[in-house]
Amino acid sequence: MDCRPGSFVLADSVVARVDVALDASEVAAVAAAVRVGTTRTIDHDPEFAVHQMVEIALRALSPGVNDPYTAINALDWIGDAVHFLAGVSGTPPVLADTDGRARVITRAACFADLIKVAFDQIRQAAADSPAVTAALVRVLGQLRAVSNPDQRAVLVEHLDAVAEAVATRSFVRADETTLEASLNAARLALG
Repeated sequence: MDCRPGSFVLADSVVARVDVALDASEVAAVAAAVRVGTTRTIDHDPEFAVHQMVEIALRALSPGVNDPYTAINALDWIGDAVHFLAGVSGTPPVLADTDGRARVITRAACFADLIKVAFDQIRQAAADSPAVTAALVRVLGQLRAVSNPDQRAVLVEHLDAVAEAVATRSFVRADETTLEASLNAARLALG
């Protein structure tokens, strides 16, 4: 597969390649196995739910709207979606037949990609909002429940990015204390 579910493809783009010669009926079977539509769906692209919630959070954080409560609520739901997606076994990158021979090689999303999509833009947009930043830190810490050591390393990396962003801002002492406590609690949770 040349693209992942949910990827935008241009008309006449190649989305799959086959390494053997196929007859017309086999080509039709491969084409029928790939669905291309005009909109993403959560059924075929579970990561789409994360994208939708990130969009809500980003709009809530825009200067014209400035609605931190909605951004925090979106972060909670993003955390829930990431929790679900991390807790279910995804499609393995290589699908084999009953004899164990590789038949399909997918472009599966990894945990690091999911976390980047879920939190990078929000971290950047919330840099001046202590309340939203603290909520982001809380959600990262909560994800320990479904993460393995490699995934926790990814979460710690994102937590470090939040800490770096916080260090570049000037907040009132009460907000600094809250953010420091949030960061410490999340670091403790993530080990």
